[in-house]
This record gives sequence, structure tokens and C-alpha cells, in this order.
Amino acid sequence: NIVRSITKISATIYALKKATDGIRKSIKSAMDFRETTHLFNVVMSDLGRRAGDKFKEGFQERVFKFQGKMAFLGLDPDDLMQYQAIFAQMSSSMGVVAETAYDISESFVALGADWASLRNIPVDDMMKKLQSGLAGQIRPLRELGIDISKTTIMEEARARGIQKSVEVMTASEKVQLRYLAIMRQSRVVMGDMANTIERPTNQLRVLTAQWQLATRAIGDLFLPMVQRLLPYLIALTMVIQRIAKALGRLFGISVGEGGIDVSTDGGIGVDWDDEVDGINDTGKTVKKLKGQLMG
Repeated sequence: NIVRSITKISATIYALKKATDGIRKSIKSAMDFRETTHLFNVVMSDLGRRAGDKFKEGFQERVFKFQGKMAFLGLDPDDLMQYQAIFAQMSSSMGVVAETAYDISESFVALGADWASLRNIPVDDMMKKLQSGLAGQIRPLRELGIDISKTTIMEEARARGIQKSVEVMTASEKVQLRYLAIMRQSRVVMGDMANTIERPTNQLRVLTAQWQLATRAIGDLFLPMVQRLLPYLIALTMVIQRIAKALGRLFGISVGEGGIDVSTDGGIGVDWDDEVDGINDTGKTVKKLKGQLMG
């Protein structure tokens, strides 16, 4: 009977642990997606502000239309929005004008999905390869058969009537030539994700992305509760830290200030009235929290 009871308790604890881990991952996924959305909005809003009026008129509509197309393929918008923002920010920081920076970001996101489909590699890994290539790193893209060496960049420039040497080119000119070289050498792969969407590997990729979306939706349900709970938890940990420091001072030990330092002067210097007030305030806060949670 004892063994049977212990087994039931262990099984219950294990089930609770798995459920808690699942909820925690869901909440973290939902929080990460909100941060990605914020990054995407900040970067795209900056491009819109710096672009001309002609570009700004249909910019927002163009952004949402592209994201809708990519979402139709069943891919996780978290990865797509994150890397589109990264590509746009990288291009913009290198001096590329706003409209071209957005074109690069949109093209590279679509190209990354197609390469991931053709080579059967994770979308995240492919986006990182394109990110490295945009920055001028040769090796990651060479694994795909794409060359962006100095010679190739010079040939790309000559084909467009540019006689300037690579050494004297600006960062903006180099990144645009890399972009053109990558797109030219990737013509064979363009559209592969859409054309082979019904294949088992792509269906599995879509299933994984949809499962991630479902997990994130569950996390969204718990986010309001987490937002209400976090301030109380922060307050509680701050009080625990104060108590630990006060106990350390009681024994002449410096806690949380660059390590433990045992002093020899024997001074205590603890204002116990302030500590008691802090503990009492925390007790009231915890009681208030208990009432809200029970309700």
C-alpha cells in the first residue's frame, strides 16, 4: 500500500511538472513573439519615416500583404518577422536607402524559405546564412554553392557598368552588390517552397510551425495573469534580498556587494525598524495577492 501510494504521488508530481513546463514554454513563446512584433514595428516604422512620400503611401499595406503571403505557406511569423527586421536594419545601417532596404529584407525572407525547402534545412539556419552573406561572410553561403567573393562582386559591378574598385566602394554599394549576386545565383531555387508545399518534408515543417502557433496561443491566455503576478514576485524577491543583507550585516558579512567580505570591526549598523516595516508591507501585499488569486 505504501509503495502504491508513493507511486501515485510520484506520477501526479511528474504530470504536474510536465504540465507546468508546457505552460512555461507557452508563456515564453508568447512573450518572445510580442518582443519580435515590437522589433518588427520599430524597424519598419523607421524605414517608413525615412522613405519618401511615394514609398510611404502603400508601405504599410505592402508589409502586411507580404507577411500574409508567407503565413499562407504555414511558416512561423515569429521567424519571418524577426529576420525581415534584421535584414532591413542591417541594410539600413550600411547606408542603403529605405526603399531598397525593405526590398532586400522582403526578398531575403522569401529566398530563405525557398532555400530551406530545397536543401531541407531549418528556416532559421538558412536565414542566418543569408544574414552572414549580407554582412560579407563568404563561407556560410559557399556551402550552398553561392559565391560572394571579391572577384564575384567585381564582376557584378562590371556587368552594371560600375568601374569603381571594391576597395574604394562604400558599405552601401558593397551590400547591394552582394544582394544582387546572391539573388542572381539563387534563381534556380526561387518559388521552391510554394511549388513543393505538399511534399512530406514541407508538410512536416508546416506542422511544426502550426504547433508553435498553437503553443503560443495557449501562452497568450496566461500572459495577463503573469503580468499581474510579476510585480508581486519582484517585490517579494527584493524583500528577501534585503533580509539576506540585513542578516549579513548582523554577522559582519557584506552580501551582494562584489562578493562576501568578512569585516573585523564588529559593527552591525542594521536599522531594524526599516526592515520590520518592509517585511510588514510585504506581508500585506502577499495577503492582497492571495485574495486576488483565490477570487
